[in-house]
Amino acid sequence: MRNFITNYAIVFVVFFMTISCEEVVDVDVPEAEPRLVVEATFNRFFEPTRTRSEGIVKLSLSAPFFADEIPPALGAEVRISDPVNNITYNFEDFESDGNYFSNFVPDFDIPYTLTIVYEGETYESTTEMMPTGTLMSAVQGDNTLFDDDEKEVIITLQDDPERRNFYLLDLDVGNFLIEDDEFYNGNNYEFSYFYEDLNIGDELIITAFGVEERFAQFFKKLQEQSGENGIRGPFATPSSVVRGNVVNKTNPSNFSFGYFRISEGNEIGVTITK
Repeated sequence: MRNFITNYAIVFVVFFMTISCEEVVDVDVPEAEPRLVVEATFNRFFEPTRTRSEGIVKLSLSAPFFADEIPPALGAEVRISDPVNNITYNFEDFESDGNYFSNFVPDFDIPYTLTIVYEGETYESTTEMMPTGTLMSAVQGDNTLFDDDEKEVIITLQDDPERRNFYLLDLDVGNFLIEDDEFYNGNNYEFSYFYEDLNIGDELIITAFGVEERFAQFFKKLQEQSGENGIRGPFATPSSVVRGNVVNKTNPSNFSFGYFRISEGNEIGVTITK
């Protein structure tokens, strides 16, 4: 479907340019006041011999569609509070690029609060680390969907039967899926994903992140806003404003975009062999 839509869009653009090349039309795209954009993502992996953690609070400002750059939000105070162990983790923007780091390592069953103070206003969000399932296997298959050059990867995920689970599946090379275990709770979930532009010897890392239901809904809305392969463009009518879970406590009308997420991650690799 992605190839079909993309090619159709290209044909349409070429046709439109052909019939309108004699007249230049200037279109004013409305510009809103910049808002804080929060990308606070933390993942923890429990591996057989060790655990590892990765995470960042990335702050930027919303920008017009045709802007060449996304401006970073500099000079913010950023911290995460652990009320169970009475610990506060302070974050620093070492490179003055809007990327804030700390030695924060999340754990289960702790309601962590992210606090951001930016330009005199305080933003907050509270969340816990969400558990994930286990990726049992990822193997290359022989089927194709639309194109003979596609590569099939068959992925099997073991779901946790003790809870309703939502997953963010990072399928590598910029591919993501949201999954809900409503119809396979506690069972193995097997599905195929078809990749384009892969060669023999390429390696993929498939990762399953546990996420809360609200994040699953948030991510789906983002996908709807961007459209298939992001071809909706600046003139499409947005279905809704996607706010996320970071709330401006000082001035609620000056809301932010983005999300504060903490996930357990589980990953598996696969090499393209044919």
